Amino acid sequence: MEKGLKMPLYEFQDTETGEKYEMFMKIVDKEKYLLAHPKVKQIMHAPNIVRGVSVKGKLGGFNEVLQKVGEKHPGSNLDKQVNRRSAKEIKTTEVIKKHRDKNV
Repeated sequence: MEKGLKMPLYEFQDTETGEKYEMFMKIVDKEKYLLAHPKVKQIMHAPNIVRGVSVKGKLGGFNEVLQKVGEKHPGSNLDKQVNRRSAKEIKTTEVIKKHRDKNV
């Protein structure tokens, strides 16, 4: 595999032996591989879907970077996770949200 080149990981199963294995390859190569090996079938999986951002654990200096990003985007999920807000800021946000919802 070429350095820095990302290829999909496919899972296959030998229909005779039941052996399961994984291989990195291009889509074109996968098609050729399946044609050349008729006793092998591809095992299909549901796609991985990433939703939202979760930040946990000790991140050292990276936590400071996340805090700065959160400060630049107030009210975002990242801001709520990494930055502490005072009681005054929380109440102000609630009042703004209440009046915004009322006017809509």
